[in-house]
Amino acid sequence: LDIAHEESAVIGWGGSVASHPDDLQQVGGAIRRLQAEGDWFAVVGPPQGVVEALGLDPGRFGATGTVTQLKWPYALAKLGIGIAPLADTRFNASKSFLKLLEMSALGVPWVASPRPEYQRLHAEHVGLLADRPKDWYRLLATLVRDKIFRMEMSQLGREVAAKHTYEVQAHRWAQAWT
Repeated sequence: LDIAHEESAVIGWGGSVASHPDDLQQVGGAIRRLQAEGDWFAVVGPPQGVVEALGLDPGRFGATGTVTQLKWPYALAKLGIGIAPLADTRFNASKSFLKLLEMSALGVPWVASPRPEYQRLHAEHVGLLADRPKDWYRLLATLVRDKIFRMEMSQLGREVAAKHTYEVQAHRWAQAWT
């Protein structure tokens, strides 16, 4: 799919608090602070629990509600900047970097928690990692305020994602089967 990324400074998250009950809290007050400075936060997914988890101003918050699998990439591409916070749990230590790869392929620059698989994709010089609320704030504020940096991160993400396609990685699938 060739989906156009809507370049903006809107920060957003793709997910559901129901399936990620402790993850959004990893950003601490960073989003609330950015909202107080005039920034907007959006969720690709249901709004339930998000305002409470982040302590948000509901007036500077939007949510798509549940999105079908076919509409997911189009909705995610509307985010200007993506976040992927993960609590440091045994379950999250086993997560893949799929969410980051999706954002990268769509040109959505991202900030994520430094979990093992997220570190692995970040090692390919894409995205930013934040472990403490002050780091989340600093990195997100940089992406919000610096359009050129945001656009560079968007382009890097697309370039790295292009290396992870089935076409490029087909030889690995063949090796696994033989």
